[in-house]
Amino acid sequence: MKEAELSQFIYRFLILNGSVNLPGLGSLEVLHFPAINDLNKQQISSPSSVIKFRYDEFLSESIDLIKYLVRHLNISDRNAFEKLSVFCAEIKTEIESGSEVIWRGLGKFSKSSDGFYVFENQHPDNSFDEKVANGASTNISDEFHTADIDEFDSVEQESDKDQSTFFVNFKTAVILLISIILLFFVIRYSFNGFDILGSRYEKLHPINPPSTYKENIK
Repeated sequence: MKEAELSQFIYRFLILNGSVNLPGLGSLEVLHFPAINDLNKQQISSPSSVIKFRYDEFLSESIDLIKYLVRHLNISDRNAFEKLSVFCAEIKTEIESGSEVIWRGLGKFSKSSDGFYVFENQHPDNSFDEKVANGASTNISDEFHTADIDEFDSVEQESDKDQSTFFVNFKTAVILLISIILLFFVIRYSFNGFDILGSRYEKLHPINPPSTYKENIK
């Protein structure tokens, strides 16, 4: 499997979850900004998104990312761990060598003159193209077709939509069932039974009336 292929799935995980851990390198997080209406300048800026990078060489991979790679690449957990580790290690090696590592669709990694790892978003207008997912660096092939990306998007969105609908319906059914059970308990303990109309009247108590005739009449 090409490294560019692995980078596209890491990209997709980042877009779907909002953040991703790159072991031994750091984390990437998507920050969204709403539209702004500047009345003074009479300008309206559109909603934008930026990628924020936080360097952390001791950061480990997330279990969710590993499960995502295992599911979509049809590989074992161990294989996913190894491929992800190699991928991040090669990026780090290139950065240390002074090269700029370009992740197409996101931005580029580099090392500042002070020795810090920095990340620059690809687009200067603080937005990025979510449809470009053919991640590439200085030594990673970028052969990936847009049609494949669109197909991947549609399948991923349909899967997430089906799962979301199922859980919503399941949650609604559980809440309804619990509500019915609680209602029965309220009726039982409020009216001492389930006969709501009968409970409005006092219970009948049997009595033994005195005899209306004389006994032992001679």
